[in-house]
Amino acid sequence: MLSLIDCGVKELRDSAIVSDDMMRAIQLWEQMYRGEVPWRDTERHQWMNLPCKIAQEIATKVTNEAEIKIQPTKERPAADGLEIGTEGEQPTAGQSQPENGKEAPAKNLERWEYINKAFEPVRKKLAIYAEYACAFGGICFKPYLNGKNEIAIGIYNASMFYPTEYSAGQEILSGFFLDQKKQGKDWYCRVEKHEWDGEDKYTVTNTCYKSATKDSIGKECPLTEVSGWENIEPSVTMRGVKHTLFSYFGIPLGNTIDQKSPLGVSVYSRAADHTRDADEQYQSLKWEYEGGEMAVDISDDALGVDEDGEMMVPKHNERLYRRNGIPVTAGSGELIKTFSPTLRDTSYANGLQTILRIIEDDAQLAHGTFSDPEKETKTATEIRTSKTRTYDLVSKIQTALGDALHALAHAVDAMISLYKLCPEGDWSFCAYWDDSIIEDSDSERMNDREDVSSGLMMEWEYRVKWYGETEEQAKKVLSEKNKQDDNAIMGFGNTEPAANAGEGGRK
Repeated sequence: MLSLIDCGVKELRDSAIVSDDMMRAIQLWEQMYRGEVPWRDTERHQWMNLPCKIAQEIATKVTNEAEIKIQPTKERPAADGLEIGTEGEQPTAGQSQPENGKEAPAKNLERWEYINKAFEPVRKKLAIYAEYACAFGGICFKPYLNGKNEIAIGIYNASMFYPTEYSAGQEILSGFFLDQKKQGKDWYCRVEKHEWDGEDKYTVTNTCYKSATKDSIGKECPLTEVSGWENIEPSVTMRGVKHTLFSYFGIPLGNTIDQKSPLGVSVYSRAADHTRDADEQYQSLKWEYEGGEMAVDISDDALGVDEDGEMMVPKHNERLYRRNGIPVTAGSGELIKTFSPTLRDTSYANGLQTILRIIEDDAQLAHGTFSDPEKETKTATEIRTSKTRTYDLVSKIQTALGDALHALAHAVDAMISLYKLCPEGDWSFCAYWDDSIIEDSDSERMNDREDVSSGLMMEWEYRVKWYGETEEQAKKVLSEKNKQDDNAIMGFGNTEPAANAGEGGRK
């Protein structure tokens, strides 16, 4: 993976406001995610791979039942009046043309529909993108015009995006992106730098580099040398830009690596050392089972010799029988001796459970996520507190992801205006998240019943929520039930309770 740590282009390293410590941390998080940890022994493969499991667990909770909607509204578009041109000139939007040199035709879509269409691939892979962000500390979304004159969205992991300027509130204003491509035997890297003054002016510059290896950026070369990049303008300046043409999604945790950095940190950044401990403890446990397997030490004198002069170990029992190479005359006189030591697996397993609970604390996960919940007795309050910790983390990440996607919608809107892909129009962004991870439905239902009993919740509201009825249906059922209760009190009519609509799923 290309890294600025090994980059020989001084101006790139100097412009990036990312410390070497932060770059090394991002590299480590990526290695941990891929299982290429420094402490892994290549000859043994029994590892727990906790980093990718932690990232996946949190990302699943963040995106479970998530709904991202782009809808029509009265909100004014963000990129109204956008202009573009090469350095030194600012023609109106649409004069900087796509690759075919022709203005993109207007589509039969309204503005909100066009943005919604561009978002569709992001929705489909939102859980994966959230997992990458959780693992690497953040990812960047960048819309671009593809070969079909449509807006597509590129995804850049932490090692392929470097901020160069940010506001007092740590909002990233400028930065550059790295794109790599192999052509023939050479590797090419395109550095796309975005510079925004925070008010109006926006400049995008593209520089190409050529190298013989993937891990080196190499020397500068023309963009025209690379297929697919030959029509990219080296420098473009835009006016009237009210938002960055990219969106950064960072994990909202305190940065213990570099407190001044606007970048997020991995969800397992504070569990790195204990992750290593867990791997080593798991390795010891595996070795205890492997080394403690029952075996039979057998003298060569007890084995026959095949036609090639090789000792014959009983077929299908090579794992059981072990040649000791000692003749009977040289030892105790035993042809066969059983090896069956007492296993110490309980001690190793208990130690592993302790480490796993520490990792769950480090990653703000509820106990029992990876550890054995039966190994620790906890009260209901302690269990709820543990879940609340995870809920708080997930809620913060959901808020950050929602803000990033909203900013991405503005960036897509700006690109649409830039290339005049469809008429101006109003749109709104909405993000809905599942908030049920803090407690199961049975517990929530019991709490709602208590609220009804204490008068904090209406009976019809309870029925709407848990019986799947509309407000009108619920009130009608309750009205009929009350009439029947009055008749029962007076001894009139049928006292059987009215049949309800049946319990449905929560709406």
